Amino acid sequence: MKQKTQKFVVLLLTVFIVTLASVSSFSMWRFGIGTKRAILVENLMFLKPIISTLGLLVIAKLSQSWSDKINFKYWLQIVFYSLVLGLFAFGLVVARYSLWQLLETAFPVTLMSNTFAGAVVGILFIAPILNRFNNNKIFKLISLMGLVTLSVVPTIIWATHLVSPVQNGVNGLLWGMLITVIVKFTDEWNISKRNIWIGLGTVAVVSEILMIWVNNVNSRSAIWWSGFAVIKHLMFLDTNFFAFCVAAGIFLIFGSYFVKSKLMINYFIAATMVNTHFLFSKPMWNQIFRGADWLKLSGILMFSKMIVAALLVSLIIIGFEKLRQKTFEQVASRSTKWQTGIVSAVIVTLVSFIILLITDNAMNAQALIRVAGNKPLLMLLNMLALFAFVLIIYVLINRWLISSVVSLVLMIALAFGNYQKLISRNEPITPIDISSNIKNASEILDLVNIWLVVGLLIGFAILIGLAIFSERKLKMTAVFGWISRLGIIVVSGLILTLFIFKLPSVPSSSVTWKQKDKTTFNKTLVNNLHYSYHPESVWYDYKKNGPVLAFMSRIRIPIMDKPAGYSKSTIDKLATEYNNEAQTINKKRKNNVNNDVVIYILSESFANPNRVPGVKTDSDPIPYINSLKKNNTSGIMDSYGYGGGTADMEFEALSGMSLNNFAPALSTPYVELMPKVPYMPSALDLFKTKTAIHPYQPTLYNRVQVFKQFGFQRFYNTNNPYKVKYTEKLKGSQYVSDESAYKEVGRVLKENKGGQFIQLSTMQNHMPYIPNEYKQNYGVKSDGLTKNSHGSLETYTEGIHQSDSAMKQLIDMVNKDKRDVSIVFYGDHLPGLYKWQNDNDGKMDQYDSLLHQTDYFIYSNHNRQKVKKSIVAPYMFTPMMLDQTNSKLSGYYAFLTKCMQELPAGERGKYMLSDGKQIHEKNLSSAQKKLLYQYKLLQYDITAGQHYLKRGSSFFEVNK
Repeated sequence: MKQKTQKFVVLLLTVFIVTLASVSSFSMWRFGIGTKRAILVENLMFLKPIISTLGLLVIAKLSQSWSDKINFKYWLQIVFYSLVLGLFAFGLVVARYSLWQLLETAFPVTLMSNTFAGAVVGILFIAPILNRFNNNKIFKLISLMGLVTLSVVPTIIWATHLVSPVQNGVNGLLWGMLITVIVKFTDEWNISKRNIWIGLGTVAVVSEILMIWVNNVNSRSAIWWSGFAVIKHLMFLDTNFFAFCVAAGIFLIFGSYFVKSKLMINYFIAATMVNTHFLFSKPMWNQIFRGADWLKLSGILMFSKMIVAALLVSLIIIGFEKLRQKTFEQVASRSTKWQTGIVSAVIVTLVSFIILLITDNAMNAQALIRVAGNKPLLMLLNMLALFAFVLIIYVLINRWLISSVVSLVLMIALAFGNYQKLISRNEPITPIDISSNIKNASEILDLVNIWLVVGLLIGFAILIGLAIFSERKLKMTAVFGWISRLGIIVVSGLILTLFIFKLPSVPSSSVTWKQKDKTTFNKTLVNNLHYSYHPESVWYDYKKNGPVLAFMSRIRIPIMDKPAGYSKSTIDKLATEYNNEAQTINKKRKNNVNNDVVIYILSESFANPNRVPGVKTDSDPIPYINSLKKNNTSGIMDSYGYGGGTADMEFEALSGMSLNNFAPALSTPYVELMPKVPYMPSALDLFKTKTAIHPYQPTLYNRVQVFKQFGFQRFYNTNNPYKVKYTEKLKGSQYVSDESAYKEVGRVLKENKGGQFIQLSTMQNHMPYIPNEYKQNYGVKSDGLTKNSHGSLETYTEGIHQSDSAMKQLIDMVNKDKRDVSIVFYGDHLPGLYKWQNDNDGKMDQYDSLLHQTDYFIYSNHNRQKVKKSIVAPYMFTPMMLDQTNSKLSGYYAFLTKCMQELPAGERGKYMLSDGKQIHEKNLSSAQKKLLYQYKLLQYDITAGQHYLKRGSSFFEVNK
C-alpha cells in the first residue's frame, strides 16, 4: 500500500509539474501576468521548455532498449491523444479553431504542427537505427552541428525577434532525433556532478536577476519591452539552448532515477500532449478557471489559483490516461470491459459532435467559428448530453465494435438529413421531423437524391455487417456487467431527462423573466453558460446553443405560457364583449358568406424577387398579379418562414391563430399542436361545403389528420381516395403546375353548385430551383449573389411568371361564375435560394425584413370594396375577407377584425409596421398591448388552457 502511494505521488508530481509549467507560460502569454510582477509565477514559466526537453531526454535513453512493439505502443499513444484532443478542442472552443487547425491537431506529425509530438516520433524512429552503430565521433559531430542548428540559432532568432518565430513538427522531428543522438554517448561526457550543480546554479541566479530587473525597470522603456519579449518568446521555444542546458544538467544528475521510473513515461506524454493541444485555448481557460480574473489578484493568490487549476487538470489527465491504457490492453486481448466502453463512447461522441457542428452550419466551418465562439462550457454541456445518449446505445447493445458503428451510423444519418434540410429550408432537423418523417418516408425521399440515400443505406448496412462479423470472429466479450449497465442507464437517463424537461422552460427573452423563472438551472444556463434562451430562428438556436441542446429543447414542446389573469370568468367576459361587438358589426353587414365561394390560395414560394436588394428583372415577371394588387385589397404579407414554413402559414390563415403567441419552441402547429387540441376554430366553420386541394403527397406535415380535424370533407391530392384530375407540369419541372392546380379548382367549383370553401396549396414553385430547368429563363440581373444562386433565381422567376399567366386564366374563370366568388391569394414564404458571395450571414441579417415579405391580394368577382391593410399576417385574412364581402361574423372574427385593424402584422417575435420596419412587443402602444393580451388569453384557452370556449360555443357562431 505504501509503495502504491509513493508511486502515485511521484506520478502526480510528474504530471503536475508538466501542467504547472504550461499553465504559468500560458497565463503570462494570454493574460499579461508578467506585468503583475508575480515573481513566483514568472519563475515557473521557464519550466515549460525545460520539462519538455528533460522528458525527451529520458524517453531517448529508454528507447535504446525498447523493442519495435514498445515503440509502436508509444506512437499509438501520440496518435490517440492527437485525434481525441484535436476533436475535443475543436468542439469545445470552436471560436479558436478553423477546419485546417482541426486537421493539424489531429495529425500533428503528418502535418508537422506539434513540436513535442514530432520529437517523440523522431526518437521512436531513430533509436532502433542508432542501436546498430557505435561510431561516437560521428555522433559527437552530429550533436554539435544539430545543437547549433536546432537550438543555438533558433534561440538567438527568437530572443532578438529577427523574424517571426515559427515552430513546427519538422523542427520537433529533427529535435527528437538530435536528442537521441546526444543521449547515445552521455556516458562519455565525463562532466562531474559538482560542475553540473555550479552550472545550474549560475543559470538560475542569472535568470532570477534578469527577471527582477525586467519587472522593476520602467515598463514604458524600450529596454523593458525588449526584455519582456525575450522572456515571452523563449518560454515557448521548446528547443531553446538555455532550457536544453538546464535539462541536460538535471538529466545527468538524476537520469538514472528517471530511467528506472518507467511508469511515468506514458503519463508524461499524456500530460504534455494535453497541455500542447488543449490548454492553450483562451476561451476555455478563461471561462472554466476564470484566468482573466487572475490579474485582479495579489501574487500569492494568483499563484495559489494556478496551483489549484494545475492540480485539477493533472488529476483529470491521470484518470483519463489510466482509462486509455486499460482500453488498449483490453482491445489487444479481445477482452473489452467498461473502460473500453467509456473511452470508445468518448471518441464516438467527439466525432459525432464535430459532424453535427459542421453540418449544422451547412458545411461552412468559418460560419461555425463566427457564431458559436466563446461558449466552451455550453459546448461541453452539449457533449455531455450527447455522451449520455451514446453511452445508452453502448449499454443496450453491449458489444464494443457493434455499439461504436451503430452510434456513428446514427449520427451520420442525422447529419445527412440535417444538411439536406438546411440546404432546402434553411432550418436544421427537429425532433418532430424525425417522428413525422418516419411516417412520410416516401414523400421525403422525393425531395432528396434517391441514389445518394440508397448508397448511404448500403454503406451503413455493410459497416454494421462487418462489425457483427468482426465481433463474432474475434470472439469479443461483453463490455458492461449488469450492475454497470443499470447504473449507466439510470445516470444517463437522468441527465437526458433533466435537459428534456428543463430546457423548454427557459424563457424566450430576458424581458419576460418572472420570479418563477429565476431558478438555479435557468440562471446557471443563461448567466454562466451563455445559453441564448430560445432564439426566434431555429437554425440560429442550433448554431448559438449547440446542436444537441437545441435539439433536446424541442423534444418536449410547450404550447404557450399561461397569461396572467387567465380564468373562466375572464374568458367569459371576453366572449361576451366580442359577441356584442359582432352584433354591432352585423347590423351594418348584409351578406352571409356561407352562400359565397371563397378560395384560399397558398402559392408556393411566391414573392416578387425585385424586392430583394441587388435583384432586378428585365421586366415585371408578374404583371397581371400586380395589376390585380393595384385595383384590389392587396399588399405585403409578413411571412413566418424563409425557404420553408408552408404548413405554418396555412395554419395561421385557416385558424386565425398567431404563431407569435405560441412558445418559441413550437414551430409546426400541424404536428406539434393539432393532435393535442379538441377543437380548432377556422374559416371552414363559416361554410357547409369544404374542400382542400394539394397536388402532392397528402401526409406531409400531418395534413390528412389535420384537414379532417378542421372539417374538410374532401382532400384532393396525388394519392387515393381523392386524387387530383389535372397533373400536367411545366416542361422540366417535377411538380404539378399552377395552371393544372387552378383547373382542379374549376372542377371542384362545378361539382358543388352552392356556396363553398376551397383551400388550395400549390406546388409549382417549390424548391429545388435547378438552373436552366425550364425551356427558357426569365432575364434577371443580380448584384452580389453567387453564380448558383443567380442560376436558381432565373429558374424561379420564370416559374412565378408562369404562375402569373395561370392566375389570369383563373380570374377569367371566376368572373364568368354567377356566384359571388372571392379569392384570398398569398405567397407562403420566399424561396430559400438567395446566397450572397460576400458576408452571406450578414446580408441575411441586414435584409431580414425584406426576406420575409411576400405578396397577397383579395379579389372578389362582384365586389370592388377594398380593405386598407398594406402589411398583413396570414391570421388576418379571414376577417379581411369577411370585411371585403360585407359578411356577418362571429364573436371570434369580431375580435380578429379588431386585431387586424389595430395591431401590426406579427411574426417571429416581431411586429412589422406599414413601412416594413420591425419592432418588438415592448414598442407597441398601451392599447395595442392590451389587445395583444386579450389575443393571448383567447389563444391560450383554445389551445393549452381549459377550453372554456369549445366547439358549439356562441363565440364561434354567427349571429344572423
